[in-house]
This record gives sequence, C-alpha cells and structure tokens, in this order.
Amino acid sequence: MSAPITRDEWLKAVGAAVMPCDPDAITVKELAETLGVSDTIAYRHIKRLIGEGKAIAVRKRVPNAQGHPRTVSAYKLVNDAPRPATRRR
Repeated sequence: MSAPITRDEWLKAVGAAVMPCDPDAITVKELAETLGVSDTIAYRHIKRLIGEGKAIAVRKRVPNAQGHPRTVSAYKLVNDAPRPATRRR
C-alpha cells in the first residue's frame, strides 16, 4: 500500500487548482446596473465577448447580505493589444 497523502500535499494540489480572485473584475449584476439592462441581457453580452476572446471569466469576492465575503463569477476584459494579421483566403 502507498503512503497516505499529507495535508501539505493536499493544500498544494488544491491551491494550484483554485482560480485567484480579481477585485477589478465585474459581475453580471454590476454590468447590468451600469448598462441599465436586465441580468439576462448583460450575461448575453458577456458570453459574446468571451466567445470573441475579448473577455475572460475570473472570480471576485463580494459581501453577502450579512456582510461576509463570498466568491462569485466575474469577468474581465482582455488586453486589446494589436494581434498579428492573419491571411484570409
């Protein structure tokens, strides 16, 4: 039988898998409030941007109703650096 996995090994493995939180990212609810649209419409905009490679999904800590932090899905625009031209046929 092999040796049991230590606590430190578990923490190292899980730590590498956890997505870091980004306080500069925006949630669907925040985007909806900014644009003055419903959450559904804001989510559709975000999904389109992700599909076009203009945004990425990250995590963000926000306070819940009791003031305790919780981690939610959030989105961040990708740097709009010029991309190399591709040949079109």
